[in-house]
Amino acid sequence: MKSILISGILAVGLNVLIESNGLSRDVSSEEKSLMDEIVAVQREREKIYGNMHAVWTVTKIVQNGEDIESTIEFWSREHQYYRFDVINTSDSSSSNKITRMIVRPEGYARIFANSREDPGAIFRFGAAEEGMNWVRAAKWYCQANKVSHDFIHETITDWLNGKEFYKTFHVKKEGDSVFIEGFVDVESATNSETFELSSSGYRFLQSQTRVDNKDDGTWYESKYAKVYDNQQTDIPIASSASTVESNGSMKSLNYELKEFQLTPAPLEVFFVAELAPLDARPAGIVWFRRLLVAGVGFACFAVYFFHRKRVNRT
Repeated sequence: MKSILISGILAVGLNVLIESNGLSRDVSSEEKSLMDEIVAVQREREKIYGNMHAVWTVTKIVQNGEDIESTIEFWSREHQYYRFDVINTSDSSSSNKITRMIVRPEGYARIFANSREDPGAIFRFGAAEEGMNWVRAAKWYCQANKVSHDFIHETITDWLNGKEFYKTFHVKKEGDSVFIEGFVDVESATNSETFELSSSGYRFLQSQTRVDNKDDGTWYESKYAKVYDNQQTDIPIASSASTVESNGSMKSLNYELKEFQLTPAPLEVFFVAELAPLDARPAGIVWFRRLLVAGVGFACFAVYFFHRKRVNRT
């Protein structure tokens, strides 16, 4: 039988042996083709989140039965500008307080605000790439591609590249569904996972994960499920997550899509109050560096007044 080595993939009959990072992945050519298709389709789907506006309500139920409610509003424009507001709507002292994230090509800022109208105060800022990591890690972002905050297509890619530590990992199509099954066996625990995707569009439908700790025999199970309607199949209209532990502890997290528009958000949505308007920003000025300049200015004033006090004392 002939063997052909092409770009690190050894094809033998109907199987392929993928060698990467010193590890070998022995999968059928059919399974490898299915993995590649899932990765391509899901990467393309994420692009719709580059020009949109959406609102979700979130309900978190903790062990004591308390409901913690919040609202998430998200805007994006031209795959460069992103913003989301997390609004606490529970009946508490922090009700209607907002944690805001704004990402622009120049960088990102995280902001605390007292209301929707309050421009708020920046408490953290940095490079745009870091800000996008915050956006992409959010559980509500691109839910059709995710289990919790993990992208399915990235898990597949990492496994093929030898980065994931699954002992076994398989993808197979059965009827109208695609199933991904993974098993991890490390020194301290085992982890069994099953994900179900739709065979059309490879959208996440549901999953079940069980972790068993070898040392003390404790375990926990988590389940995720997402629901789509007939008119919008790329953004779930509802999703749920629940966790049960061997000690009886339980918690759940539910998202409900209230509205969405697949159009670019207005540029002024991404305005940061402490800075000049976007269209008035001097060319070449990196906006988040202004905060550094302001910080240096305050430090200089502090040093000046400190020495002035010392001079006055003498």
